[in-house]
Amino acid sequence: MSPSRAAIVGVHNTAQARRLEGATSHALAIEAALGALADAGLAPADVDGVNAEPDCAGLIYDLSLGPAWQGRQFGTAAVPEAVHAVEAGEADVVLLVAAAAGATSTTPRPPRGRVPRTSSSRPGDCSPPPSSPSSPGAT
Repeated sequence: MSPSRAAIVGVHNTAQARRLEGATSHALAIEAALGALADAGLAPADVDGVNAEPDCAGLIYDLSLGPAWQGRQFGTAAVPEAVHAVEAGEADVVLLVAAAAGATSTTPRPPRGRVPRTSSSRPGDCSPPPSSPSSPGAT
């Protein structure tokens, strides 16, 4: 038997926007997974490998997949990891999914524009401000 060769056989792109009202990352991941499988002419039952970090286990559960090889790489590094899994015989059909909805940070963005400087600051000056006579430790 000859070794398996990996190939990308299906893709799906969900709606893209700065904000997708009512969308969750998990719902987008499910849509992306089912869309890619449909594009490839495959069913969820054909999948025996998944990389869908950070919610790989949730996707496996909700799509009734498994047992399934689980990838751990993120971003573009997930592709060669999946290739290795197929070519090493660890999986036959690997589903790679990435989805994010909503804000990725709860920290507010800083205001745009210049940060005001105090009268004693100079460009490139990282030294602390001079102490005043009323400051502790002033001489």
